Amino acid sequence: MEDIKIVQFIDEHASAVKELVVTIHEEFGFSYDRKLDYDLDNITEEYIQSGGGFWVALHNRKIIGCIAIKKNESRVAELKRMYLYPEYRKKGIGQRLLNVAIIDAISKDYNRIILDTTEKQKAAIEFYEKNGFSIMKRMGSALFYYKDI
Repeated sequence: MEDIKIVQFIDEHASAVKELVVTIHEEFGFSYDRKLDYDLDNITEEYIQSGGGFWVALHNRKIIGCIAIKKNESRVAELKRMYLYPEYRKKGIGQRLLNVAIIDAISKDYNRIILDTTEKQKAAIEFYEKNGFSIMKRMGSALFYYKDI
C-alpha cells in the first residue's frame, strides 16, 4: 500500500491514536485503564520530549496505526504502542513502522530495544521474532523481548 504515510505524531493526532489503542485493546480482551494508559493523554511529553519518539501511519489522512519508543535507560529504548487496525495488518505497514522506530533509536544512540507483549498476541510475537527480537523473560502471560541494535 504505497498511499500509506508514516509521520511523526502531532497533538492533533491524539484522539485518533487513543481510539486506535482502545479498539485494539478491546480486540484482545483488554479494557482501557487510566493508570496504564496515562501516556495517551500527553504523548508529546511522555515520548517525544523525553528522548523517544511517536509515529502514526496515515491512510488518506486517517490514522490506521502507530508506534513509539520511550527512553528506558541511558542506551535502552522501549518499543511501545505498536498498533494497526486489523484490515491493515500483513501488508508491510507494521514493518515500516518498526523500521522507523529502529532507525530513530539508532540515531539517538540507543544500543538496545526492549518490549513486552502477551501470549494472546501471537501475530505480534511472530513479527517481533522475525525481526530479531529475543525473549528475555516470561511473567505469567507477559513476554519480554530485546534486540541489540
